[in-house]
Amino acid sequence: MSSRRLALGLCILSNRDGAVKDMRRLRNIFTQHRFHYSIEINPTKKEVFCAIRRFRASLLDRERGVSCCVVVIMAHGRIGYMTAADKVDVELQEIYGKLNNSQCLLSARYPKLSSAREKQGRVFP
Repeated sequence: MSSRRLALGLCILSNRDGAVKDMRRLRNIFTQHRFHYSIEINPTKKEVFCAIRRFRASLLDRERGVSCCVVVIMAHGRIGYMTAADKVDVELQEIYGKLNNSQCLLSARYPKLSSAREKQGRVFP
């Protein structure tokens, strides 16, 4: 069984100076470290959870195996929340809860890394 490194990026590009550059850097990092990755650009709240479900399904692919997984969230928000593209707040704990060991039993076997960078400044239209 060959093991894979899996990564998911959730990137809100609107009203974020440098967001496109950050996304390119993220792609480069994933590629350099041989991650199989998906980057969701400007997901709505519903699309965030669809992406998490797809990501979780790929973690559970027993035949291909997984050595580690990474989730990176780049969005505006406030402490503990990200703001999705439809301007709806998404609780980070709700996202992480979908990937914890009780919701995703096979994930208990490998390390997980998550990173959220939510800008806490004001957003101007």
